[in-house]
Amino acid sequence: MAFEASSHLTCRRRHSRRRLDIFLILAVHVLALSGFILAFFLSRSDVTLSSSCRDPLDVLVRDALGDALGDGEGISTSSSSSSSTSCARTWGARSVSKVLVVVIDALRRDLATAATTGTTQQHNNAQRRSSPKTPPPRLKSIDEVIENALYKNKGLATTRVRKFIADPPTTTVQRLKGIATGAVPAFVDITKSFGGSAVTTDNVVAQCLAHGLRVRFFGDEAWGELFPSLLDANTSRPFPSLNVRDLHGVDRGVRSSLFPMLEDGDNDWDVAIAHYLGVDHVGHIHGVHSDAMKSKLEEMDDDLRRIFSHFVRMAQPGGSLEGGLLLVLGDHGQTDGGDHGGGTPPEVDAALFAAAVPSNKHAIMQKEEEEEKVVVDDDESMPQIDLAPTLALLLGIPVPYTSVGRVDRALWRLAGRTPYHAALRRNAWQVKRYLDTQMSAGALSASELASLREEYTNATSISGREAEAPLREYLANAAALVTAKWVAFDLPGMLASIAALLLSLEFAAMCAAGETNATTTTTTTMTILSLWAAGVSATSYVLFRGGVAISAALGACAMAARALADQMLTTTTTKFFDSVFRGCGDVSTAIPRGAGVVAAVVHAVALTSSSFIDEEAVVVEYLLQSVLLASFLLGESSKSRGWVAVALVAGWSSRALAEEASNSPLLVLVINCAAAIAGAICWHGWTLRISCLCACASWTFVHFGNDAVGRLLLPKVAYLCCLVGVVLDARRKHTNARWLARHLSVPIALVIGLRGAGGAASVASLFVFEMCIMQRGVASTVDATFLLQLAASRFFFQTDHACKFARLHLTTAAFVGFDGFSFVRCGAMLWMNTYGGFALASLLLCDDVVVVIPRLMTCLVTTAFLSIQRRHLFAFDRFAPKFMFEFCMLLTTDMFAWVGSLLSSRD
Repeated sequence: MAFEASSHLTCRRRHSRRRLDIFLILAVHVLALSGFILAFFLSRSDVTLSSSCRDPLDVLVRDALGDALGDGEGISTSSSSSSSTSCARTWGARSVSKVLVVVIDALRRDLATAATTGTTQQHNNAQRRSSPKTPPPRLKSIDEVIENALYKNKGLATTRVRKFIADPPTTTVQRLKGIATGAVPAFVDITKSFGGSAVTTDNVVAQCLAHGLRVRFFGDEAWGELFPSLLDANTSRPFPSLNVRDLHGVDRGVRSSLFPMLEDGDNDWDVAIAHYLGVDHVGHIHGVHSDAMKSKLEEMDDDLRRIFSHFVRMAQPGGSLEGGLLLVLGDHGQTDGGDHGGGTPPEVDAALFAAAVPSNKHAIMQKEEEEEKVVVDDDESMPQIDLAPTLALLLGIPVPYTSVGRVDRALWRLAGRTPYHAALRRNAWQVKRYLDTQMSAGALSASELASLREEYTNATSISGREAEAPLREYLANAAALVTAKWVAFDLPGMLASIAALLLSLEFAAMCAAGETNATTTTTTTMTILSLWAAGVSATSYVLFRGGVAISAALGACAMAARALADQMLTTTTTKFFDSVFRGCGDVSTAIPRGAGVVAAVVHAVALTSSSFIDEEAVVVEYLLQSVLLASFLLGESSKSRGWVAVALVAGWSSRALAEEASNSPLLVLVINCAAAIAGAICWHGWTLRISCLCACASWTFVHFGNDAVGRLLLPKVAYLCCLVGVVLDARRKHTNARWLARHLSVPIALVIGLRGAGGAASVASLFVFEMCIMQRGVASTVDATFLLQLAASRFFFQTDHACKFARLHLTTAAFVGFDGFSFVRCGAMLWMNTYGGFALASLLLCDDVVVVIPRLMTCLVTTAFLSIQRRHLFAFDRFAPKFMFEFCMLLTTDMFAWVGSLLSSRD
């Protein structure tokens, strides 16, 4: 009796220590990776200064013509204020009376026109050769306006439909910021894409309001969040935009507000913005090549025809829109699946179209156009940051202080009333002033600006239109420099964070070896000190220009090196790796000794190559199947080979099912239902069985078109039954930790499975794989644990995920069972759908700290590689997203490993 009591007490102490160890590892990872994010994703040095009419640039825009071009023949408007008039001498005369901006969210260029030119034609030909897909549906109204002789007879001049190049991240909030400010966004701003804070830097909207221009907007509520001063109940109509399943609500709202303003001759505005959202939402839900997209574009055609008709009629002499400019543009593009957020050509190639009825141009400008016979638009594309300086100077207001864009030649030839080179001079002066401000703040060095200053001096010394080419080249080089320097890196802070991750890996290895008594205190102290140094380095870099950061980082590196040296000299690490290759379970297991660890190490090392990152799904599949095939061939018993064969078949079948999801939806439905029925048979408790059957019925109803029952009603019943079943199982006293952990994994599996498209079969495959490799005591071996983590990675890719923000299943996962948008609920469901495989692996390996090590290895390699390649061309397009996903994968693994350790107290 006394022996049993002592043994029970020892067991409880072991579980308590293990819980503390895993929690410490979790805390270290949170702090270390958060420190790395602060060090790597430092926001650029923003300038809060604003341009004004008192800026001393009028002297610079005078040239050999002998005229102060700012005093030219500007357009007269009844709303022109004294402040706007005073800007004429500084920033030039106002060229347009009104600007109507029609934003069609996610309007990709090839969705706006059938016309192709230059590189676009080559790209489309290559795409047709490589893909059998038919061309996507397109707008017809814009091509009709360009070709319609009736509009030409009324004096309407237009541009072609051009590429409106967006900077990543291609999300609406960040694109609106870039368009309004003319500045390049920071990569970390993608974390703010679902709720924009007010723009604090100088922007076109603020300049319009400051100089008496009346601005209205209708549509996406993001405009009101970014520019709160627009929220005037009498002039603006924001509509909720985050419910992606609402395909028509925002568009109806825009329609009900915009057309009464145009048709009633309402003249109480200078700038009007109409932001349609339906094309974006249809793309998310149905894709670009769908019938729903075709219908939505036809709907947009009807609206655009009405807008063009009103604009041409009212832009004639004496009309309320005389001297007006019409812009139709997309804020970003979208992939064929309706995703956006990254930097691929379909995501960044938005559309831009402009129309105006030119009149009363400056005599000098008319003479230049006659002599040069310029076409209206000689550039096939236009960066989005160029719109801010172009609109500002056309409206006769100051260019935003932080803008690095260049006045667009095509738009200026279309609507400008003064020579183009005069606008470029103002533009160049403003950019030079911004660069000088950044140099004074320490964000740019004098050596980096030396060549640009020489270019500016040479360009401004040339008079007349001969200065146009050098000024354009100067502005292009300035924008390229700022883009390359848009993020400042805190290298000492990054190194300190990596040192903390190395310490956590050493500590996890010691915990796995089972000897933490003698070294836990030392390692914990070193880890905390290293994290403290990381925090100090990141903070001091911002506050003290990096002087203290270097000292802190050196101290952190010294502590990390000392801690690692002390631990490597002990036998703890040796024992851990010795246990890896010796195995802790049954010696008859089929898995070759050390194979799982070797596969995980190869996987981690492969992440140092950008090509392997792109093909990570193939790498993971190859490594996992190679180990299993070797295990089958080298198995020491027929029973062990049988389990490996089952695991192989499960992996192959789930992969084949994932590939056939789009080609054979009925086959996928049948297999999903079979997996759900099998789950209903295997699970204990009627509530969990009913959940599986409800999921099966949900897929069936959705497949046959009953969305209300299949997507909304039955998933809610399944969630409720699952919740009741888990609660009842948790109350049972006879359940052990592993049994309860498996039942707690059911909600995660259910959320993933309800998505359909092979989700249930993939979950079943993961469970079968886990069952196979955990037979006969193999679950306690390091090899099996490493293989299960590889299986979790394979599960991630088989469920149509990738380490790209555009591959997040927001519309298909976050709204299963619900129609409205809730940030918390949708975020939780999206997280379970994306990282649920890693949570399942951690729960299935209840109270096993080894499960953290393979994920930590890949995260450590990714973090170190990102630090090394921080100036690489693909740093923010490929490596940084990979790091963010690895960060989330590691924290998910840590968190559920800790949950498993908490459940172990029930044993």
